[in-house]
Amino acid sequence: MDGNDVFAVYTTVKKLLDQARNDFKPALVELVTYRMDDHTTADDASRYRTEEMLAPWRAKDPIDRVRKYLIAQQNWSEKDDEELVNQCTAEVEQAVKEYEGFPHPEPADIFEHAYKEMPWNLKEEREEMIRHLGQLER
Repeated sequence: MDGNDVFAVYTTVKKLLDQARNDFKPALVELVTYRMDDHTTADDASRYRTEEMLAPWRAKDPIDRVRKYLIAQQNWSEKDDEELVNQCTAEVEQAVKEYEGFPHPEPADIFEHAYKEMPWNLKEEREEMIRHLGQLER
């Protein structure tokens, strides 16, 4: 189904969830969507996709579709939208400041807290990494 249609997704998933809870019927929902932005900060999607490829998906943007629907129903306004964007931007900026205030973890910490008891092979990899990092610091 159209994974960018918020209302269709909600209706379908609610119906199937109710069936699963009431009738113990399993279900599978396939939601078709598209990643509009770069995959990571190291990615430049413009190298492998054109604006012509993006245009049909841009028209299906779920946030824009819901915004237009709510405005048409007179349940939302451009002012509401601007206030929400400003509020969300401020929250994200505050979260980034808090995150940047955390001390940097030690590289070897990546091996911690995954297992109750670290397997021998990860212990070896951890020690190898520590030795390697020690050589880089010289």
